[in-house]
Amino acid sequence: MTDKNICNAKDFEFVPYSPSVGSDSGMLYLATLKSNPLIQYVIKSESPELACNEFMYHKIASALGLHTQEVKLFEGVRGSKYAAGIRFSSNARKFNYEESTDANFCDFFSFLALYVILNEEDSQEFYIDEHDRVFKLDNAAAFNFTPTIAPAIVLEGKMPKAMEANFKQMIKTSLNYVEYNKYNIMCSVLAEKHGQKAESAMLGLFEKFAGFDDTMLDEAYDSLDKIYPEWVSGYYSEFVVIRQAECKRFLKEKC
Repeated sequence: MTDKNICNAKDFEFVPYSPSVGSDSGMLYLATLKSNPLIQYVIKSESPELACNEFMYHKIASALGLHTQEVKLFEGVRGSKYAAGIRFSSNARKFNYEESTDANFCDFFSFLALYVILNEEDSQEFYIDEHDRVFKLDNAAAFNFTPTIAPAIVLEGKMPKAMEANFKQMIKTSLNYVEYNKYNIMCSVLAEKHGQKAESAMLGLFEKFAGFDDTMLDEAYDSLDKIYPEWVSGYYSEFVVIRQAECKRFLKEKC
């Protein structure tokens, strides 16, 4: 059965892509669908964790009601087993919150709240699409799923026994490194600078994350399992559960 989250690279033409700003995800490609040149994706495949982080970021943001570009996992990309494609918007323009609509203003600060919840380290790049909706790019450095963990993906089933204990400890450390203090710091600093509306938007995102039904991500996990070792989807599932508990804790203390 075809998985709507997975594309076959054979259906696309690939050319190198160099964005005018941003992107610390290594070599990028622009993939154009052979049957419809209007459908294009920016491909990230430099290392195994980039694809799954981008994929899960977009799926989680969408589940929380934020607008994100369509994301796909790609099979058959030359030189890389693990690749993700983010739908390319040729008409996107830089976002300026000082000139934004009320909806985009709130979404912008919601994205900033999600930034700390998901332990993001990427640059904060925001754009407006052709339908005047704000969206965020460059989400590959998130979830504490780092290049130090990524080698275990390609070593699945071949990991030396001596590495297993260290790997399990790295996973545990990454899952439990929450940076909880940033929750309140960010809300306080940005509320002071941008006002009550900004703080309300951020707290609203914390509330959504604390209460959203994580079974909404089951389809994404199933797609991951078709390409990645099963422990990868398990990592994201546990990450979400831990952050939901921390969001509930933060909201309780905030109130």
